[in-house]
Amino acid sequence: DQQAVATLLETWLSDRLFLRLKKSNTFHNKAQNGLSFLGTRIFPGLIRFHPQNARRAQEKLLQQKMHYESGRINSDAWRQSLQSYHGIFSVYGTHGLRKHIYEQQGLLA
Repeated sequence: DQQAVATLLETWLSDRLFLRLKKSNTFHNKAQNGLSFLGTRIFPGLIRFHPQNARRAQEKLLQQKMHYESGRINSDAWRQSLQSYHGIFSVYGTHGLRKHIYEQQGLLA
């Protein structure tokens, strides 16, 4: 029964991790629907960026590129920015997203 599972989960979280669930923000959902967490959607065996966060990263990368091209930031800052975004994208297995963004930015030949 769903209530019994919820009670067991609450007890485990409280006893083991010293966490309390916020009743107003807690709901039961099937795993295949995913779970939103820190700008991502977590599915069984898969983590995806929320589309708005992918767009935001793409816009910020374009802004950094324009700053570099206009001389507002130097090549070291531009390279560090690229490495940072690449690292974030790599964690979530976003090869297709990276390729799309890099091609759009003219970073891939």
